[in-house]
Amino acid sequence: MIRSKYFPLVLLFSGMFSTQNDVLAQESNPFPSSNVPFPSGIMKPNLQPGTFGEAFGFIENKGQIKDQSGKNRKDVQFKLSAENVNVFISNGALHYQWTVKNGEKTNIYRMDMLLAGANKHAKMERSGVQQYHESYVSKGKTMDIAAYEKIVYKNIYHNIDWQLYLKDGHMEYDFVVHPGGNVSDIQLSYNGASDLQKQTDGGLRVTTPMGYVTEQSPYSYTTNGYGESKTVASNFSVKGNTVSFNTDKYEGTLIIDPILQWATYYGGNNPENGYAVATDAAGNVYLTGYTSSTTNIATAGAYLSTYVAGNDVFLAKFNSAGARIWGTYFGGVNGDQANAITCDKWGNVYLAGNTTSGSGSGFPVTASSAQSSFGGGTDAFLAKFDTAGNFKWTTYYGGTGTDYGYCVKVTDSGTVYFSGTTTSPNNMSTPGSFKDTLSTGLNTSDAFLAKFDTAGVRQWGTYYGGNDYEDSRAIAIDDSGNVYMSGTTRSVMGIATANAFQTSFAGTLPYGNDAFLAKFTSAGTRVWGTYFGGLGNDAAAGVSYGNGLVNMVGSTSSASAGTSTYWSAGLATTGAYQDTQRGNGDAFIAQFDVNGARTWSTYVGGEGADAANGVYADGIGNIYVVGQTKSKTGMFPTPGVLRDTFTGNPNLGNDIFLAKFNNQGVRQWGTYYGGTMEDVGRAIAGLASAGTVYFSGVTSSVTGMATANGFQPVQSNNPSGNNQDAFLVKLFECPPVQKPDTIVGIDSICPLSTITLTTPKQPTATAYIWTLPNGWTGTSDSNSITVTATQSGGFITVKAANFCDTSAADSMSVYVYMVAPAVITVNGFVLGTASSYATYQWILNNGVIPGATNATYTVTQNGNYSVAVTSPQGCVDTSVAYVVTNVGVNNINPIAAQVSIFPNPAKDVVNIYAPVKVNATLTDVAGKVIKTQNNVQSISVNELAEGVYLLRLTDANGTFIKVEKIIKQNK
Repeated sequence: MIRSKYFPLVLLFSGMFSTQNDVLAQESNPFPSSNVPFPSGIMKPNLQPGTFGEAFGFIENKGQIKDQSGKNRKDVQFKLSAENVNVFISNGALHYQWTVKNGEKTNIYRMDMLLAGANKHAKMERSGVQQYHESYVSKGKTMDIAAYEKIVYKNIYHNIDWQLYLKDGHMEYDFVVHPGGNVSDIQLSYNGASDLQKQTDGGLRVTTPMGYVTEQSPYSYTTNGYGESKTVASNFSVKGNTVSFNTDKYEGTLIIDPILQWATYYGGNNPENGYAVATDAAGNVYLTGYTSSTTNIATAGAYLSTYVAGNDVFLAKFNSAGARIWGTYFGGVNGDQANAITCDKWGNVYLAGNTTSGSGSGFPVTASSAQSSFGGGTDAFLAKFDTAGNFKWTTYYGGTGTDYGYCVKVTDSGTVYFSGTTTSPNNMSTPGSFKDTLSTGLNTSDAFLAKFDTAGVRQWGTYYGGNDYEDSRAIAIDDSGNVYMSGTTRSVMGIATANAFQTSFAGTLPYGNDAFLAKFTSAGTRVWGTYFGGLGNDAAAGVSYGNGLVNMVGSTSSASAGTSTYWSAGLATTGAYQDTQRGNGDAFIAQFDVNGARTWSTYVGGEGADAANGVYADGIGNIYVVGQTKSKTGMFPTPGVLRDTFTGNPNLGNDIFLAKFNNQGVRQWGTYYGGTMEDVGRAIAGLASAGTVYFSGVTSSVTGMATANGFQPVQSNNPSGNNQDAFLVKLFECPPVQKPDTIVGIDSICPLSTITLTTPKQPTATAYIWTLPNGWTGTSDSNSITVTATQSGGFITVKAANFCDTSAADSMSVYVYMVAPAVITVNGFVLGTASSYATYQWILNNGVIPGATNATYTVTQNGNYSVAVTSPQGCVDTSVAYVVTNVGVNNINPIAAQVSIFPNPAKDVVNIYAPVKVNATLTDVAGKVIKTQNNVQSISVNELAEGVYLLRLTDANGTFIKVEKIIKQNK
């Protein structure tokens, strides 16, 4: 469900209910006449609380609902039954049908509630399949009929949804008003009601001869970015048989509640851990981590279809519907683990991780790779697969110490960046790099950053760190190819640049940490670096880039900054979503611009321990964060989200938390996700063009994690009792598209002109729908269009659209000047024009006649004559050539000089005097015939609009006499 400036109007109606068989005889006449009189002395059934308490749900129509003539009512989509009353639901209408027996006679009455002006083609969504079964046989085919708990009609009015559902024995319906929606558009028209009255309690009573419907007063509210709701005063307005709504002015933040599309476990007969997720441009999603299972991991024909030993890497590809396309193992005989994954625009897949499977262990290192020999201890690795799961290459990346590969990203050009942490003094850097030697000191480890080409050849590599511990867990790439690396540090030097946001370490040594964020160019030059932290432990786990902004997430126990000059009170900015720490460690989100200036930061957490592990910026102004929480309170899940309560045991395990913020740091929604055991959200990715968000991690919960339509809806059974699976969840959002602000372009043009129009881009739009005046030409699905006009103007409209929403239209009126086409008239040897113009240029045989710039021209030689004219508005036209032969005007009739046409201008009648009988044809200046009369002495122009017309005369034999311009005036 989508809420923005959230305004659900909850209108409740219900009544007494008793079960009955679904008899076709009763359904064959759902809409009889509404004018059946109600006999006196018979009980009038009314819709009151509890009516639908035992209802099966909204029963779909698959042809079993017919009218009194036995014809299918295809417009009816659902039926809801109670004793003595049925409610039939169609797109934009509720139809109530009462049935009361009076002895052997059955009385039927119908009342319709119509959504006046509603979209009759609104998209319908249904959910909550009920335990109900019915079969309907039609034309020898048996159709199963289902019942549903909830129905939603999307955009029943512009940016307004209509949703119907059963709740506590009531049928309720809401109107959800999105940005750009107008409450006043909602108009409920009651046809067949004998009385319609607003009650003293604000409710509504709709009376019919056979019963009544009561609706409670509307309840309306908005929600802000913190999940808090605010009631908005509202009431019914009744005029005749139509009901509308009045509300106070309201403000609210756009809230798009995510829809769970599918979720799956991924595991076999031993533990799995899901560490990373990525999407490709085609909408597929990839999951990776480690496994020790021998079953349910790899597909037949995969690169490596059998388990090797220890922990192996797993890599699985799913389509957008959640079906697994392929899955493979990857690794050697020892411990192998993938920590990160990314896809390039060609669909190739890159993995980063670490391995203890050395040379000769079966680890599939490529002989020609950047490092084909195992460095020792634990090495990082970088691997590439194509979109079909074919292995391309792998390289070790490590020295004699311990090395972990934690992140990999790829640019549009195929450049690969790879980062992690290392204690190795060798193999990690290239000479002349930003830092080509490992730092020395107590507990020294450095972050590392390396650049590879698409073939796996290293371009450069560098250490990053100071005199103590560093650990890099994430990198991001901006539109210019710069790299942002985040992580954790305990070093008091070597991290920050002069004039950085935070130039000094703020943690409490020897165990306190700060987060860090550093920017490098594509050549490996550091641009800036900053600490981020307070007195406690602060660690960065994720970083993302979008809309020119860098978003870093992690965990913190810094409730204050002590004597630090960087923090007045903790890590959050003034007015942040959460400006104080609430519990035993909170998650944090910090946003920076590309120059390293912080724009905002906030805590996210409750009374327990909370940590953010991954972040995804969709590029259209939204930030998604995933992590883990032990907080029962303080996380403020928003109303209507996936899970609004903590389901785990804080002493035994975490729940996952997921939240969406906009680029200004305002939370849009937040939700828990998980079962009763340990659940951790580790990674998040998405595809903004499809409105999808994926998150993954690890779970021990038997329930609460997967959906019935998921690839693996049930957790795998581990004989050892350690039931731990990876998981993958897909969420869908439909970002509403705002109406285009304006159309920019010329609004007064000449006939047949070609112009270009544009509208400012809307942030959530992926296409634009242009509508042109009749006859105009031009096509475009972008925010710019080039069009060619006809002789008349009109309205040009544009709508912004994406994959799931279309905005209201903005329009622009374009006026086409009324310029008569250049038409040559003939009077003896003098050529003229049917209309007057600002300039003239006569042309002979396609060549300009020098000095011939008057309104008329007297011919002096044979040839093809035309005239180029310019109107007072600057519109240019050239006439069709007129042929002159024998030094005379072709077809000039000597009778023409004896013809008189009067009056001219004319209001009612034009008289024609000629020495012979003439036939007349009246056309407009474009040549369209208006009327033809034979043997005429006058012609009526009374019915014509004001303007210029052409009167063509011929004799009885059809011989041309002359053409004369007629001006019609009403005065």
